[in-house]
Amino acid sequence: MPGINGADVLIIIDVGVSTPSFVVAAGQRDVTFDESNNIIDISSKDTGRIEEVLVGRLTQNVTLDMLFINGDAGYVALKDASRNGTEISIRRRFQGSDIEQVTAFVETRSESFPDQDAGVVSLSFRLSGSWGTVSP
Repeated sequence: MPGINGADVLIIIDVGVSTPSFVVAAGQRDVTFDESNNIIDISSKDTGRIEEVLVGRLTQNVTLDMLFINGDAGYVALKDASRNGTEISIRRRFQGSDIEQVTAFVETRSESFPDQDAGVVSLSFRLSGSWGTVSP
């Protein structure tokens, strides 16, 4: 089975105030979805050298790199959410179809403007809850 083109996966952001209005964050270059389980060590003297563990909470993060496009509605919504500490809704879009949605908070946001190169915004989101299906 062939792989997919990374350009087919986009993050879209709810920029609506009273009703949802999702837009693509313009200039996306890279998006990464991470999940990690908190491992709880339950080893004791009885287990000797052998470690025994349980799985704890699942942490989910999304990182996004995009070109800096001043005034872009997606960028403005992300900047405001970062500065105000407000939650946002993001969706995962694959080949033009919105497939999942989740609530998130902007954990980090940085802007880089190197000489003779494109300005880039890097964002890290901490997800709150689970990815769910998109309601029509």
